[in-house]
Order: sequence, then structure tokens, then C-alpha cells
Amino acid sequence: MTDKTQFLALTKSFAKFGSGICLARLQLAIEHLSLDAYIETTKKLVITGTNGKGSVAKLTNQILCGAGKSTGLFTSPHFLEFNERFIVNGELVDYAELNHAAQNIVPTLNKITATLNEEFGVFEFLYLVALTVFKHKKVELIIMEAGIGGRYDPIRLLKSRFAILTSVDLEHCDILGNTKELIAFDKIDGCEHGGKLVVGNIDEHLKSKVRAYAKLRDIQCYFNNDIQLNKQASAFNQYQVTLDDNAPFSITPKTFGKFAQENIKTAILMSEVFSKDVGFTISAEQYSDAINRFTNDGRLSLVCDVPKIFVDSAHTDESFNMLFDSIKQDFPQARIVVLAGISKGRDQTVLTARIAEVAEHCIVSKASFKGAEPALLQSKLKNHGLAASQSDDLKQAVMEAKAYAQAHDAIVFVCGGLFFAGEVSAILLNKSNEDIYLY
Repeated sequence: MTDKTQFLALTKSFAKFGSGICLARLQLAIEHLSLDAYIETTKKLVITGTNGKGSVAKLTNQILCGAGKSTGLFTSPHFLEFNERFIVNGELVDYAELNHAAQNIVPTLNKITATLNEEFGVFEFLYLVALTVFKHKKVELIIMEAGIGGRYDPIRLLKSRFAILTSVDLEHCDILGNTKELIAFDKIDGCEHGGKLVVGNIDEHLKSKVRAYAKLRDIQCYFNNDIQLNKQASAFNQYQVTLDDNAPFSITPKTFGKFAQENIKTAILMSEVFSKDVGFTISAEQYSDAINRFTNDGRLSLVCDVPKIFVDSAHTDESFNMLFDSIKQDFPQARIVVLAGISKGRDQTVLTARIAEVAEHCIVSKASFKGAEPALLQSKLKNHGLAASQSDDLKQAVMEAKAYAQAHDAIVFVCGGLFFAGEVSAILLNKSNEDIYLY
């Protein structure tokens, strides 16, 4: 067996969720694996939120890494390749290192499971793998994306003084609470008492609630509207960035759309907060270079150039709205084809309404993993007056979308969730989709 095969086999041996709240058993594992002293003495930054966590984590990591910091980044989920979740100093961690760490961790977890009669979940396992690799690599700044929340999430054990709340939408309500306010409070608890919290795109009413809750925990809040990002009329995707203490500078990111704009502002603000607290300066050139080089697979990313096919893994109402607002803003004159699918159990109301606003044609299909039957999506689109074709064969649906776009000089947008976006990308890039379907 290869290192990759062994590592993924170990990963798949863990259930998606462990037994109840994980914090006690995970703290025990950290102590037994001698990770506690490393965590205590290392800088940490945690990222929570409903949408944009991975994007903001990756971009913040790229900025700070480009400014000379030694960073270890852990995010989830991955898009096409499992080790996308682990990055040290800007490079993917190879499977040999991941497998070595995993093989050393599992016996300890087995002993703790036998003692406590509690099972570890897969996110806990991968969290420990990341910390083990970061310690071995002598990473000086740990950047970690939360799993679901903050209060009972593994990131809580990092006791991080720096945290980001990217956005808040109704998700995992059975765990986090049934209002945006409760969900925000849970996620804020990923930040240590007395820490610093950067907040992304939330409405004014929720901002007042976040301020009040943060004050109770002596957390200093910064909101990303403190960063001015002004679009330049002379270029398709060029912006002027204004920081309080610096002269304006220009960026031309490869990512685009409303989500990308919010993520850029949040990442810049966190980088400013962190650098000023720690005591170093990030130059305009370093910001521009990091942002302009940044790519983010699966987040409104260009997968095919002729015809142009953009793939997005939006899966909540907020993310659908941001996606289609971006399409309307950045491609106002383009002819639009949408290739859509959705995961089982997801509401389709907002998605179908927004598709009908911008698309002249839509093809509906489904991913082979967790894909909902496309008939309902097709029916709802017809109710909005958009005649949509249907194909249960996703490869056939991709070919149909490409053919229509080429014949009508149109742009294709793919949306409907992570697995759908991932499988379409794998088809277009002639890659295996084997790694997509792991949790």
C-alpha cells in the first residue's frame, strides 16, 4: 500500500462524528501526544463562520506566509485532493508525512477510546494529524479552520487570541442554535477571552449583537468594512485597497465576485491586526503579490477556458445569493448557462429563483455521491418559466453544457454544492474523483 492509501484508509476508519462533545478526550490526546507545550508556545489563528472560512483561511495564510511568517494551515473540506487540507509554508504536506503522523497517533486514540468508552471523530483525528505535522515542521503560526462551530469545536483547545468570524447563516441549527445570533455566539467562542476578532460580512443588526457578546468576553472586534476596496473602471477585476496607515495600492485578484471581495477585505484586516499585535509590517507589495497570486479551487473558479466554465461550491441560501449577485455584477451582458445539481436534503427554493433570473438555459443533473434527484430541481425551474433539460449522467450533462455554450457564445456556471462542483471539475480536468467522496 502507498502512503496515500494507508493514510486515507486510516482516515476512513473514523466515523464522521465522535461521541458527544469532543473537548475532554481531545485534550487528553493532546497531552498524551506531547502537543500541549507546542500549542501553548505557538501563535494561533482560528477561522469560524458559515461561508468563506476556507477561502479566508487560505488567503490569510498566503499573505502572512508571503510576509515571511512560518505558517501551518489546516482547512476542511478539500476539493479534489485530500492533502489540500494540510499546508506548511505554502506547500502541500505530502502523504508520507501525513501517514507517518497518523500511524503514530492512532494507538494513542485507541487507548483513550478504550479508557473513556468514547469514539474519536474524523475531524478530531485530522486535527491531531495537522498539529503533529506542524510541531515536526516547527511551524510558528498555526492557522486552523473550525469544523462546525467554536464553543465545542476542537479549535477551542488552541486558546487562540486571534479569530475570524467570516459570516453567519442558519446551519447545523440542532447543534449551534436556531437563530443567527446564537450561531454567531457559538462561533465567537472559538476565540480566547481577551482576544481579537475580525468579523466579515454580517448585517448591522447582528453586528450589534456580536459587539455586545464580544464585550462580555473582553474580545476586541474589528469589522471588515474598515477596509476600503474600490473597483477600478479601467479593468475587469482590479481594485484599489485603502488601509488606515498605508497609501492605497492596487490588486488584480484571480478570484472575483462579491464573496471574493468580502474574503479579501477580511483576510487583509486579519493580517493587519495580527502583524501590528505581533510587531511586523506587511508592505503593499507583499499584499498585492499574495492576493494577485491567490487561486481558490471550487470557489467561483475558472476550470475551462473555451468555453469559459466557472465552478462554485455554494450550498446555502446566502452563498447562492452572493454567487448570482456576482454573476449579475461581473457578467451583465453575457449569455449564461447554468449546470446545476444539489445535495440530498437541501432546500432548492432560493437556488431555482436565482438561476431563473440570470440563465437563458439550464441543465440539471446530480453528483454520484449524495446527489438529489434532478427532477424536482427541473420542475421548480419550469415553475419559474425556465425550460431546463435533465440528465442523470453527469458526464453527459457536462458535455451538453459545453456544447450549448460553444454554440451560443455563452458562459457556463456550475453550482449546487461541494460534491457536485467537485465531480464536474474532475470530469473537466480528467482527474479521478476518488478523493472527493471522503466525508
